[in-house]
Amino acid sequence: MRVFLDANILFSAAWKDDADAALLFELAEAGYCQLTTSRLAVEEASRNIAAKRPADDHQGRFPIYVPHSICTIRRSPSATTSALS
Repeated sequence: MRVFLDANILFSAAWKDDADAALLFELAEAGYCQLTTSRLAVEEASRNIAAKRPADDHQGRFPIYVPHSICTIRRSPSATTSALS
């Protein structure tokens, strides 16, 4: 099963180590699913984390780390690409 991680899931997983969203990474490591996300989702989640936690608060993870061994980061479709083509 392929699971897309949007910015909200990435934010939740990065915000707290024991967040339920972090379980998706454990499931992928165990081979139960394949994770995928987009660069835009990673960028948005990173911006949201930075806005919630000042840069001097080292409890947060900057930037958001997405393990490439279990999660594919896809290029986002360009604005000129039609969804119907």
